[in-house]
Amino acid sequence: MRLGWHLNNQDPPRAEDWRILERTKPGVVLAIDRSANRDILTRILEINPDCHVILRPYYVPSDSAEDYQRYLDTVASLIAPGNWEFIPPAQRHLQIFNEQNMPRWSPQWEGFGDTPEDMIRFDDWFTKGYDQLKAVNPTWQIGWTPLTIGNRDCIFPDVDQHGVHYYMHGPEASKTAPTPAEIGASIASCLCHDSLLRADEYYAHIYTGVGNLDKAWSGLRFQEYAKYFPKPLDVWLPECGVAHSVEHHLAWFNLCYARGIKGLCYWRLGVEVNNVDHPAVIAMQQWEAPEQPEPPDPPDPPTGEIEELIRHGAVNRIGMEMIAYNPDATFPHYARLEELGAPLTNEFDTTIGSLTVRAQGFAGAIVLAEVGKWDEVDSIEW
Repeated sequence: MRLGWHLNNQDPPRAEDWRILERTKPGVVLAIDRSANRDILTRILEINPDCHVILRPYYVPSDSAEDYQRYLDTVASLIAPGNWEFIPPAQRHLQIFNEQNMPRWSPQWEGFGDTPEDMIRFDDWFTKGYDQLKAVNPTWQIGWTPLTIGNRDCIFPDVDQHGVHYYMHGPEASKTAPTPAEIGASIASCLCHDSLLRADEYYAHIYTGVGNLDKAWSGLRFQEYAKYFPKPLDVWLPECGVAHSVEHHLAWFNLCYARGIKGLCYWRLGVEVNNVDHPAVIAMQQWEAPEQPEPPDPPDPPTGEIEELIRHGAVNRIGMEMIAYNPDATFPHYARLEELGAPLTNEFDTTIGSLTVRAQGFAGAIVLAEVGKWDEVDSIEW
């Protein structure tokens, strides 16, 4: 797991900030284009050549199509080949937009909002932006935009509305203790399903205080988000902050490491963290990934459980997509041999634990196989 810094929203690093960077040798930094440039990032990479960079071009809040497109065009120019060649391709990450669920009444509104209409608009513009930016420079890993905590990010049954859409899932899971089948259906009906499928990785903002590090609604909120991923995604925390003691910081690092977080950026260098004796700096110098035995593979889920998720996923795709038909592909070949009729969906993946199954709906049945085991194709009824 990589530890590092959010480099501030406005001001470049001061002399004291550089002393912090030299002491901690960050493994990742979040760089907003207004406060981080080629010279700053080159110097950071001299401190640690293995440092990853999450570049976040700033979006001036607006909800007009013209401004969304102008922003994406600006980002496309920013990441054009040749502009950041000093950052190794494997260390390039890109965040577009920010905290899309911030409500319109908030002074921190970021250009979208917390209504279903805002979710649909965000999904559309993230998807357009992803396709445009990948066409310009595919070396950048584009993460799904981090949500602010609350404001229809995902359901917390005791405090949130039931039976409504959230950014991470549809209404089927907006209830107390949804079943695996309901979670699967809510993934398929999510208004941001397309953008989550496009994203290369997932970004989350996490802030917490004393006693809340290990709470699902607070320090481990990223785990709640991950319940609704439509595909496996690496999770990065480009903004995070915890209670200010060395012990709390170290406990936070251990929690994140144990849960597979790829990297985290502390909020913020030069502001909240502004001297080399700050507890976060000391903790970052002290922390070492604990020795852990390889965990055993989780047991495969009951067959009926994943089949139910696949059925929900297939049903929700009918009529929603253009079918890419290749008669020589494994599933169409099997369907012809079994006389299952025309394809009704494209191929899609469903994951529970360590098991990922690829499936495709045909008129007579749903054809499926565990990913990587293409000689074990089978089918289930609708």
